[in-house]
Amino acid sequence: MSKGTQGINDVVKVVFTDADKIDWLSHRKLRESFVYDSGCLECHKTLLDKAQENGFKSQQMHQHYKVLQQTENPVACVSCHVTIGHNGELRNELNKTHPEYKYKKENAE
Repeated sequence: MSKGTQGINDVVKVVFTDADKIDWLSHRKLRESFVYDSGCLECHKTLLDKAQENGFKSQQMHQHYKVLQQTENPVACVSCHVTIGHNGELRNELNKTHPEYKYKKENAE
């Protein structure tokens, strides 16, 4: 699905369905199919070409990303950066209204 088609799909779902009943947390598992690297690389244009990044491991992993893009099994930015998007707060915001985990309430007596 293209980015534009996905956007239209999202609007239709929010306008014409009960968005509160959508399991947004389970949809996060599919993020690689609807979060596009172009959105990341628009701001981080030079990231993949830098000789040195914040740390050696970061540089190494971003170079590995470049290599994998040329294979049958490419990865997406969100494959590693799982909390990215909506200022990194999407999971926390979703948990306010749709908790991932149920907490056992202990007797206060």
